[in-house]
Amino acid sequence: MSPSRAPRLIFLLSGAERAVRRWIDARGNAYGMTAAKGGVLMYLRQNPAATMSELSSALRASLAGSSGLLARMESGGLVSRAPDVADQRITRVTLTERGARVAKETKAAINDLNAQLTDGFDEQELATVARWLDHASSVLNTEDSTEG
Repeated sequence: MSPSRAPRLIFLLSGAERAVRRWIDARGNAYGMTAAKGGVLMYLRQNPAATMSELSSALRASLAGSSGLLARMESGGLVSRAPDVADQRITRVTLTERGARVAKETKAAINDLNAQLTDGFDEQELATVARWLDHASSVLNTEDSTEG
């Protein structure tokens, strides 16, 4: 790469994102898993009985989009939804036994993927990559919230 030409970050990021999704989709095919479903499982592993609002926010998705995804996951036996005991207006989402098993297997697959993706990079390089990805997400999410 010449000093005057910056890397084609958007092209590289888009290609990497597609490759990661294909990897996740292929690896999770036996369970009907997708990257989006994996995100829900990982969040619920760390945040049992999360509210719909918390889950949507963590996934950076709309409530409507999250609701559709959760309906598919519920019909697949991965999650259950129930009204909050203290406030019936709030819906809580929890992993089922099957969902917990699939979440554990998904976590193992993600650990494998992370090991492959980080192989050959030192901590400082990975910290820079993580900082850049976080920055890109932050900048673009801020722009999304100010439009309209």
